[in-house]
Amino acid sequence: MPASNFPSLAPCLLLLASCLSGQQGKAPQDASAVLQETEKALVSLHRVSYLYRRELNYASEGYHNILEGNVTIEFDPALQPIGAMYQAHNDAGFDLFNGSEIVSGMTATHTLQILPVRGSEALERSSFLYNSMVTLRRGLPALLSDSAIAKTVTSQTATTTVVEVRISRAVLNATGTLSPILAARDTLYTITIDRATSLPIEIRQNNTQNQDSMLVQFMQVNTKPAKLPASSWFYSSYPDYHSVSPGMEKKLAAVGSSAPEWTLPVASQPGRKSSLADALANPQTKLVLLEFWISFCGHSIDSVPKLNAIADRFSQAGLSVLAINPDDNDHTIQLFIRNNAPRYTLLEEGQKTEDAYGVSSFPTAFLIDKQSKIVYAGPVDEAMLTQKIAALLQ
Repeated sequence: MPASNFPSLAPCLLLLASCLSGQQGKAPQDASAVLQETEKALVSLHRVSYLYRRELNYASEGYHNILEGNVTIEFDPALQPIGAMYQAHNDAGFDLFNGSEIVSGMTATHTLQILPVRGSEALERSSFLYNSMVTLRRGLPALLSDSAIAKTVTSQTATTTVVEVRISRAVLNATGTLSPILAARDTLYTITIDRATSLPIEIRQNNTQNQDSMLVQFMQVNTKPAKLPASSWFYSSYPDYHSVSPGMEKKLAAVGSSAPEWTLPVASQPGRKSSLADALANPQTKLVLLEFWISFCGHSIDSVPKLNAIADRFSQAGLSVLAINPDDNDHTIQLFIRNNAPRYTLLEEGQKTEDAYGVSSFPTAFLIDKQSKIVYAGPVDEAMLTQKIAALLQ
């Protein structure tokens, strides 16, 4: 049959191409464009929850481990040091970072470990942050701006795009910063991105030196989960758990000993500092009530009206009430002030002072007399403190 009798294939081929294009959507221009869309999607999140699954296969060390947990992340650029706080829960226990401390609970032993966070370094080994959405949200700007970091679209389907990112002699830590490595190897991140949301659904980490790998998967992703109760961020909300120290137990400064001196910034008064010596040098001051507190502690919140009542009753009689915060940043302290309205002086950056006084639980109070001697050390018990202060000021 003459070739002219065959129907032309060109329209059919064009139609097929059009159908395939319709299935897959518009192809991205390059890997950077894909990652830029992912960065925008991550930055737009205020809250996200997902089932996190991390599988470690470290053949070089003969190590294999799988970690799973339900994770909720709250994003806020003002939350230092990483612009986020998170909770992770599974059958073994829970892990949360509330902006000031990492609180880890073990179901089997009903124990808590509380680690103050004074910089992003403390979070770099947080298990549920490895190659997480926090990692990418914080790390993508640096990866995109560095032309030496190779980025390639390796495959694409109707629903996903896979991008490989190749970093020479460095690795992304959990908080999204690049950490140099001494070994002459590249780190490869294969990121599978949901084309509908531009969010990652899988990150596979390999390297060019050995077969070690880490696979992280995000499942059941919810970009608008319900806000978690405020109390769920407090370590004090777990009364059936008992706290254990990850390090050496502190010894509370003893009654009868000299109160350690300190000079600290005053909250809400930029540039102003105060000291114990200043407080005792005031001729109107006969006694100092010094409290140690943290924002994410229900007991510390409960102590505010107690201390307000004590301050109102005894300030004219010579009592100075001061409260030292060892862990929280200024933004968190300002929120605490707005929400709880303390009527006494709050002081910041008290990490070393906390150690000097041997404080390991919150709130803890001290009464210090005019000669700088500690006359009481213990819990904030309003009735007991009121009785002691009344006696000491007579």
